[in-house]
Amino acid sequence: MKPPKTLNGKNDEWYTPLKYVEAAEKVMGGIDLDPASNSITGSYFPARSYYTKEDDALGKMWEGRIWLNPPYSQPLLSLFVDKFISELENRRLEQGVVLTHSNTDTKWWHALANKAGAVCFTRGRIKFISSSETKGTGGTHGQTFFYFGNETGVFEKVFSEYGLILRRPL
Repeated sequence: MKPPKTLNGKNDEWYTPLKYVEAAEKVMGGIDLDPASNSITGSYFPARSYYTKEDDALGKMWEGRIWLNPPYSQPLLSLFVDKFISELENRRLEQGVVLTHSNTDTKWWHALANKAGAVCFTRGRIKFISSSETKGTGGTHGQTFFYFGNETGVFEKVFSEYGLILRRPL
């Protein structure tokens, strides 16, 4: 079976460069779960636990400090965002960093932005690592990091290296 296609015709198996995950780890003091991982990134990622597509992450409980770079194809992206927000509203998440493309016109993007304590709009496009590990690509959109938790000042300090930070007013 072929992986689902994204809007630009590529598959969902693209990996986040480790420097961004390490930045999220620094902000949150660790990562308890990466619910949209795979066996390749799970082997080097700093998360204590991870789910692959074979694990049915959407049917499991997410708790603690979450790193989420969801699949970018629809409807998976919306489903992962809905699950993240549900776990946040049920107070199972201590902190979270979500990485998506900056599709500011979408319902799922606004759902995240309306709950986040801060966002980082990247300066330039992230060069994700392909599933073949032979090259990186910047994709077709800029990206947004969304932060959820009580460490917005730390998020701002750490992620300002990567782009413009906007914090939710108190």
